[in-house]
Amino acid sequence: MSQSLELAERALALAEGDAAEAASAFRRLRALRPLAKDESRRFGLLAATLDDHATCADELRPVLPDFADDRSVLLALGFAEIKLGRFEAAIDPLERLTKLSPGHPTVNALLGRAYGRCGRWGDAAEALGRAIGITLQNQELHDLRIAALEQLGRPAPLLAALE
Repeated sequence: MSQSLELAERALALAEGDAAEAASAFRRLRALRPLAKDESRRFGLLAATLDDHATCADELRPVLPDFADDRSVLLALGFAEIKLGRFEAAIDPLERLTKLSPGHPTVNALLGRAYGRCGRWGDAAEALGRAIGITLQNQELHDLRIAALEQLGRPAPLLAALE
């Protein structure tokens, strides 16, 4: 059995168990040959579980067109890009994910934050409003939405009600 085939089998088997050892096997495999698209997907998702955001984004970004409807890939990539401070890069996977899962409050909240960091205050207010409507009890999301509305020059609904 070739070394790369042996490493590929080991990495895939370990991905179900020891995440750190599996990541090491994927890195050794990548040093021998380019990873197949599914291997990059598995390695990227594995890296996400290890909070290795740079590896996650590096592995998932190139294979995104092949996994454009994969909710796990979209969430992991969007979150990794946010953690790396690449808010503009986070928008595309998170927008795709909100189309697939419109009722997911965390995704709407992440998208709202990314929009806000890019100065897209109207989009931020809309996404955060959806997240608030889904969760109803999250004060931090209310505060972020108020900040986005204030950036648009609109009085926040609560402040307007008090005037």
